[in-house]
Amino acid sequence: MVKALEYTDYRNFLSVISKAKIACENSNQTVQDHFVDVTEKVFIGYNIEKQAHTIFMTPYACYLAVQNSAPSKTIVAQAQTYFAIQTRIAEVKQMQEYEQLNRVHYEVGAKVRQTIKELGGTMPENLPTVFLSDRKPTVRLSLDYYTILMFIHQEKCHYYEFGYIPHYYNDDTKYIFPTDFS
Repeated sequence: MVKALEYTDYRNFLSVISKAKIACENSNQTVQDHFVDVTEKVFIGYNIEKQAHTIFMTPYACYLAVQNSAPSKTIVAQAQTYFAIQTRIAEVKQMQEYEQLNRVHYEVGAKVRQTIKELGGTMPENLPTVFLSDRKPTVRLSLDYYTILMFIHQEKCHYYEFGYIPHYYNDDTKYIFPTDFS
């Protein structure tokens, strides 16, 4: 990769690798999974050995190395431009997929509303509003963030996790989950 990115001195490329490793670590990746440092024995002639330092890199590590290389080098500038274009293509594709999902959601919603209308049902906006906040809870359980609480009700297990504060009432059938966890 040193030659591909037009570095003439390996020591200059080591600073690029150092920056790439920092970027890898700051991206919550394990550096050792993407950069493997290896020391190899190299024969340089007449049975003389020398130790050579090599770094094996995953494709992700190679991308990071290119992104942290000197853009004054033509090949690096072209590679960085390529990555920027590919990122934009992926963004546009994702936006198109979201637009398609929105269209499908709208079409399905229209079909559901049409079916409700054909069957003579009540449209969702005409249903009565129920306010559970008018009722007083009989028990309030406060949980720390990682606690998992299990309620057993009518031979079924209900799991509530990650800091929800369940409320239940005298009739023991309605549950509400407040958004205020204080």
